[in-house]
Amino acid sequence: MMRALLMLLSALLSVSVPAIAGELKVGAPVPAFDIKLTDGRHVTPATAAGRVTIVNFWASWCAPCRKEMPALEAFYEKNHELGVDVIAVNIDKASDQAEALSVMRSFSFALAFVGDADVTAFGRLWRIPVTFVIDRNGVLQRDGWHAEPTIDLPQLETQVMPLLKP
Repeated sequence: MMRALLMLLSALLSVSVPAIAGELKVGAPVPAFDIKLTDGRHVTPATAAGRVTIVNFWASWCAPCRKEMPALEAFYEKNHELGVDVIAVNIDKASDQAEALSVMRSFSFALAFVGDADVTAFGRLWRIPVTFVIDRNGVLQRDGWHAEPTIDLPQLETQVMPLLKP
């Protein structure tokens, strides 16, 4: 009985975290992803090569998400020409996408909807906001699951600016 219980517990623990999330490792190449932006372009590790890419998962109803977006915008505006791209991947239901589009009118960085993206590389989206930073060579430099839950301008300056140096 005890052995059967231990085997069941072991099996449950082994599937509780998606295997793909284990593939994320700071300092290693980011696993494959394909994010279709609302303008129709696709962002993949190959198309992002040569640029620092910040991928931020958010929702229109998420107050912490909305709070960090002005910092993402300020950083993007200041550093886009230096090679920074920001992609806001919205996880709202299709019926709430109009609200997300309305929110994004205040920002100039790219928008995508999670339903139009293959983002399994980032693991199961169980909390938001969550932000990942990928360097010019496609190497993960910030794993949002193991970093602070939100990101602000000082963190962006500290974590991303060094990646812009030649």
